[in-house]
Order: sequence, then C-alpha cells, then structure tokens
Amino acid sequence: MIVDGNVGILHLGIWKSAVGSEIRSIFWPMAKAVSLVVFLAILTFRLAIGRIGRLVLQLAQCANRISEGDLETASWMKRRDEIGKLAVSLERIRASLKAATKRLERAQPEHAESPATGERRGVSQQA
Repeated sequence: MIVDGNVGILHLGIWKSAVGSEIRSIFWPMAKAVSLVVFLAILTFRLAIGRIGRLVLQLAQCANRISEGDLETASWMKRRDEIGKLAVSLERIRASLKAATKRLERAQPEHAESPATGERRGVSQQA
C-alpha cells in the first residue's frame, strides 16, 4: 500500500471461526442436495431395472412354456421397444411351431403303419 508516497504492508485478517461457519452453512445444504439427487437416481434406476426384469422374466416363462409344448398360450406385450420386438418374435416362433405341428399331425396318418398288415401307408414296398 502506498500512503503519502510511502510503501507499506497492509495486513488483512479474517476470523477463522467466521470462515468455518460460512463453509459449514454452505457445505451441509449442498451435501443434503447431492445425497437427495443420488438417492433419487438410485431409486429410479432400481424401479426401471425391476420393471424390465419382470418383463424379461415373463418372456422367459413364455419361452419355457413353448419349449414344454404349450403352443396355445400367446405372448403379447404391447410395447414398441426392444422387449416388445422380442415378444413379437417369440409369438412368431410359437405360431410357426403350432402351424408346423398341425401340418405334421395331418401328414402323420398317411405314413403310419397299418396295424393289420404291418405295411406303412403312403409308402410302396417293392420286392
């Protein structure tokens, strides 16, 4: 500092307790706000994952029913996302398997053995 042409030193002091109380008054509300945001983010994430998990579980159960031969129960999910596309694909597989099974059942009597003669129908036997 220059006073009357003389250079001097100015000492400026701040009370440590005043600075500490200001930091504490800012820190705790900020910490609470950050904690709340993190908590809400975790809660939202868990809810979203839980919902997606339930949908995937439903599709897995449907796939298990199909693999066990239950081709009558349709799997419809009215969704436009990837899980909906997976459900549509699974439904197409079920319908295709059902149609193929019906075709095989209709074709089976033609190739079944005749109980009286032991000959197979639809197959000519040459000597």
